[in-house]
Amino acid sequence: MRQWRVGTFTLGVLLLVLGIGLLYSNISRIAVIDFLLLWWPLLFVLLGLEVLILQGLARKNEQVPKYDLLGIFVMLVILFFAIGMHSFIETGLAEQIKQEVSSRSFDITSDPLQKAITADINRIVVNSPCCRLSTYTSNEQSISAFFQATIIADNSETARLMLQEGFRINCKKVDDTLFVSLNTASQKALGYSLNLKEVTLVLPTDVNVELNVPDTEVKVTADMNNDWKINSPAEIEVNIPSGKEVQVNALVNSANCLRGSVDWDIITSTPIEAPENGNLNEYASPAANTLGRFQSGDPRHQIDIIGADTVRLYYID
Repeated sequence: MRQWRVGTFTLGVLLLVLGIGLLYSNISRIAVIDFLLLWWPLLFVLLGLEVLILQGLARKNEQVPKYDLLGIFVMLVILFFAIGMHSFIETGLAEQIKQEVSSRSFDITSDPLQKAITADINRIVVNSPCCRLSTYTSNEQSISAFFQATIIADNSETARLMLQEGFRINCKKVDDTLFVSLNTASQKALGYSLNLKEVTLVLPTDVNVELNVPDTEVKVTADMNNDWKINSPAEIEVNIPSGKEVQVNALVNSANCLRGSVDWDIITSTPIEAPENGNLNEYASPAANTLGRFQSGDPRHQIDIIGADTVRLYYID
């Protein structure tokens, strides 16, 4: 008399479906995880049908269902697999893994975000996120920002839409000063992986600017029709139009930190005392004891750089 271990047929179907599905996914590059997550409860249906059919055959003495240790083990494997799949879906892990499986990495540059400014603004203070910052000037009375990031998404259009939704310019006016923050939404709120690489900022050429940047590279290309103050402990590159009369003051750790295509004058190499009303600057390290200066002609405007690791100054055509 033949014997049949309950659960072996269902286990065989499970292995067959998984094998075919994974093979098809590898060949066609199409994710089958949605299908598996939708139809996994059929395991219970198959197991129930197998038990009922074997019981019916047993009455005709054609099959004897066997519930030995191995059969019970097979049923427990299927049961725990089903419970695991249910927990997998309910906790949201399935959705995260599905996104990782079906997504790719895209390097995306956002469309410009713009904020108009009023004519009574004389100073702009920018607080930048932790990434490379490149700034330029224009004759437009507005602030424009471009964001470059690497995003994990299903396709490039989705990645671009995510980038546009993930960044914003927040402005707050106090008297004649406009405080600008370049903010990013949290990855948890956005529901995807994002790595911000660079922010490009275009500012009005006739408004004084203060940049507050964390330990990331800063590049400034300015027409020098305004004054600049740059607070950053990172590497700073300044590009000025050829022949422009300008004064650049840089507080750095040593004279070796002053580089570029110009000749720097060392004003002082001794520690600079803080003013009575507070610290010299939160970005200036205790080792920042060298004040370098470059001056061309009779300048009307200047750039003050405080606490930078390295300052590179270039004249450009």
